[in-house]
Amino acid sequence: MAVLATSLVTALAINTVFLGAVNPLFDDSRVHEIRIKFDNPDWYDQLYNGHVLDPTDPYFRCSITVDGLTLNPVGIRFKGDAAFYIPSIKKPFKIDLDVFNNKLDLYGMRKLNLNNMYNDPTMLREKLFLDFAGRYIPAPRAVHARVYINDQYWGLYLAVEQIDKPFVQSRFGPQEDGNLFEAQGAGDTDGLTEGQACSDLTWLGPDPNAYRPYYRLVTNETTGDYSDLVHLIDVLNNTPLAELSEKLAEVMDIENVLWGLALNNLFVNLDSYIGTAANYYLYHRTDTGRFIHLHWATDEAFARTRPYVGPDQDPVTLAPFWVPVTRPDQRPQYRPLMERLWAIPQYQKAYLRMLARMCREGFRPEELGKEINRLADLIRQDVYNDNNKLYTNAQFEQGLVQDQVIDKRVIYGLVDFVARRSAYLDQELDGYASIGDIQMNELLIANVTSQADEQGQHDPWLEIVNLGPGKVSLKGLYLSDDQAAPTKWALPDLEIQDGQFHLIWLDGQPQQGPTHASFRPAAGPGQLYLFDARGVLIDTIAYPALGADQSYGRYPDGIGPWKLTDSPTPMAANKWTYKPPRLFINELMADNTRTIQDPDEPGAYEDWIEIYNAEDLEVDMSGMILTDDPSNPTEGWRIPSGVRIPAKGYLLFWADGEPEQGPLHADFKLSRSGEAVGLFDTAEHGYVLIDKIEFGPQSSDVSYGRRGDGGSQWRFMTSPTPGKRNPF
Repeated sequence: MAVLATSLVTALAINTVFLGAVNPLFDDSRVHEIRIKFDNPDWYDQLYNGHVLDPTDPYFRCSITVDGLTLNPVGIRFKGDAAFYIPSIKKPFKIDLDVFNNKLDLYGMRKLNLNNMYNDPTMLREKLFLDFAGRYIPAPRAVHARVYINDQYWGLYLAVEQIDKPFVQSRFGPQEDGNLFEAQGAGDTDGLTEGQACSDLTWLGPDPNAYRPYYRLVTNETTGDYSDLVHLIDVLNNTPLAELSEKLAEVMDIENVLWGLALNNLFVNLDSYIGTAANYYLYHRTDTGRFIHLHWATDEAFARTRPYVGPDQDPVTLAPFWVPVTRPDQRPQYRPLMERLWAIPQYQKAYLRMLARMCREGFRPEELGKEINRLADLIRQDVYNDNNKLYTNAQFEQGLVQDQVIDKRVIYGLVDFVARRSAYLDQELDGYASIGDIQMNELLIANVTSQADEQGQHDPWLEIVNLGPGKVSLKGLYLSDDQAAPTKWALPDLEIQDGQFHLIWLDGQPQQGPTHASFRPAAGPGQLYLFDARGVLIDTIAYPALGADQSYGRYPDGIGPWKLTDSPTPMAANKWTYKPPRLFINELMADNTRTIQDPDEPGAYEDWIEIYNAEDLEVDMSGMILTDDPSNPTEGWRIPSGVRIPAKGYLLFWADGEPEQGPLHADFKLSRSGEAVGLFDTAEHGYVLIDKIEFGPQSSDVSYGRRGDGGSQWRFMTSPTPGKRNPF
């Protein structure tokens, strides 16, 4: 979403929750029922031999009834490796709903996985991980189901959504048709460096064939084009570190990747990229042109298995920047997606803040324990009735809370694991905290009915926030409204936890207490400064004139752009409802022969479009869409990162079809015979039309512009005003 001007790290804090399409199967307030019927009485041997002996791993016909809805015929097969070769008939299944009839689907899904939870006495690990991950990034949905085969109860399974084309379209829109790659895990290690994992995103050279054994293309298979993946891995590994932040952000969603890494570390889910370099997908989004990371097969969460963990390493105290080691010599393995991102300070800080945020937003024994108890109560009777499970009922009960030793291996209890893991991270993350984590967050000058101070006075206030990842003392910080007086008022000697807010009263009455500043700021416009003891500027705010009970706050908290709101939120997260910025297509010229030269191509006179900003604040236009086909904004030209338009100012875009010339050069030209031009913002739930104009035939060096900047009437202008005020 394009927003008022902000810094690069702002995007890393925007929490978009991806829900996908409504699907009654994933209502986890109940255990669902799936009935599978085979006509072949030897179905088990047929599926077993197909999975073990046939390299094509074929699907076999059956019918399924899901909560009373019958689909027939559908395809089914056994799946998996370790989960398959267990000493039980309770094998995992993959169901393909349209393999025999391409008109069949289940609430838009074409495939469904039935996981047997073979290595989890609680049968909750994968469900808990995916639900938690889905708060922050796209993740498959999962729900427990009683599975019957030919009317015989076969056991309790976890039904998990397949990552495929319907999955990405349910999250990002029906236009999605990008390449989806599945990491192949261990596989064949021929040709790889000793100690290197197969799908770890290391550079194997420019030949796409070198990557095919380790990254399976599961969409657009016929085309079989690996060039986008090779380019991503090239940028990740071979870009100089000083340039990596900018270059990698063009081809990969860094926020998404950091969340994925942080989630795996938080839950000690090591059968993933951070450990085995397996069990993940990479999807190249059509709408953004960037790759995202998607979790897969997360049943090893809560440190169920510990690949590449040293013999003296307690998985519960896995360090935030842990890297896998090769046994027995303890040589570190290389994971470029982790290590190269962590080498960039802004990404390292963002990653740590994600860990801290997840700890305070639910990764606690009290909160996650409630969910564990809810789900355990929901499935308990079905667990007890499952005669094909690999663990006892007593092991199910103990595993919900306490560690237990089974087959000489410690299996961590869920609640105890969360308690010890969160306590360890709390202490560890405090060590990464710094004074710069304190930022100004919200300002209210004309306090009429907003929060009152201890004396009941409605004085101006400033809210500060600790962005994390740990607690910070305010001692040594100074607030001032005069840049030349950096030590004007010392903040109180208080500790603020990560994510915590604190109010400072700007009333000029320090005698009223340690949180009352010694000065009262200007009514506005004005400026405030936050300095450390050395006089180094930590943060600053240039605020406009504010109305009664009108606040000026950052969204997202602490790092986002400053926005005006009539709903102040003292001591709480800032809330802001998206409103399209007041930008206007103000003037254009479709036949420029001598009016104004293209500054990036001397002697060239190109078509141009002028945008006017009616806001009192600078607007960041990064990611907005400018197009000559407003009916299809998804195919429009995306304005590059860093393009800003000043308050009450103008910006000229060159419609010359030469985007390689710079960020103000669109990839289309204007038609002299007339067409339409549209400007769209890319908001959270889709494209928002900012402005649109349709125009007819144009004359040479005559512009078509609004009567007055942002006016409602249009006219031809024989005296064009590119980059200047339009006359009335």
